[in-house]
Amino acid sequence: MFSEPIPERVSAVRFVDAGERLAGALDPAHYKRLAEIATLLPGGTAELQGSRDPFGPQVVRGTLQCEVRLTCQRCLQPVDVVLSSVQSLMVLLTVDVAVRVLRVLLSLRLCLFSRVLWQIC
Repeated sequence: MFSEPIPERVSAVRFVDAGERLAGALDPAHYKRLAEIATLLPGGTAELQGSRDPFGPQVVRGTLQCEVRLTCQRCLQPVDVVLSSVQSLMVLLTVDVAVRVLRVLLSLRLCLFSRVLWQIC
């Protein structure tokens, strides 16, 4: 299913507008910083999905699944560790939009915090 590596760079705006989906294999040769402390094992995958919420911002969602081999610092034996991550990124084209979104998110956070305090008291 995953045979091609995903591109290193993608235009977020065009990607979201097209409603694209990219999925591919992770190429261990591209992760030099990771190679300093671990070995990326074959079979790692990454997926990106662009979408626009009906009345909200453009969003790029990504998932990453891979397995790395580390050296145990206690016994010095190899240890395989599964890594998994899900990320979402809002594409905000202007500072004004970013400020408005930040205000809404902060007000929601304050609202939730006040509800929790009210339920505790």
